[in-house]
Amino acid sequence: CIDLVVIVVNMQAHTLMIGKHVMRAINSLRLIRLLKALQWFSGVHLLLRACQSFATSLFWSMVLLTIFMITGSLVAGNLLSVFILDDLQLLEDRVWVWKHYGTAYRSLYSFYEITFAGSWPAQTRPVLEKVSQFFSVIWVCYITKCCLRT
Repeated sequence: CIDLVVIVVNMQAHTLMIGKHVMRAINSLRLIRLLKALQWFSGVHLLLRACQSFATSLFWSMVLLTIFMITGSLVAGNLLSVFILDDLQLLEDRVWVWKHYGTAYRSLYSFYEITFAGSWPAQTRPVLEKVSQFFSVIWVCYITKCCLRT
C-alpha cells in the first residue's frame, strides 16, 4: 500500500508541482515497510527495546561524567596555573603543562582524553614528575572514580 502511494506520487510529481525535498520525504516512507519486515526478527526487536530502556540512564550517566570532567579540569587547571607562571621552572616544562592544562578548553580536552582514550599515563605522569607529587591524589581520585567505573 505504501509503495503504491509512493509510485503514484512519483508519477504525478510534475503535475502536482512537488519539490525534490518533498519527494525525498515521501520516498523515505518506504522505510515503514522495512520496519514491518523487522517484526520477523524478534532478536532485533528485543535489542532495540533494551537500548530504549537504558537510554535515559545512559544520558544521565554521561551528564554526570561530564560534570566530573569539567570539575576536574577546572581544579587541575587552576592548580597548575601557579606552575605555568613560575619563572623559576624550565620553560619546556611550563610550555608542556600550558599546552595540556593552560586554558579551560585544553584542560577539559586533556581530561576527556584521560577519561575516554585511556591515555591517562601520558597525561598525568609529566605533571607528577615535573610539577608535584601532590597531583597523584587528584589523579588517583579522578581515575578510580570516573575512568575505571565507566
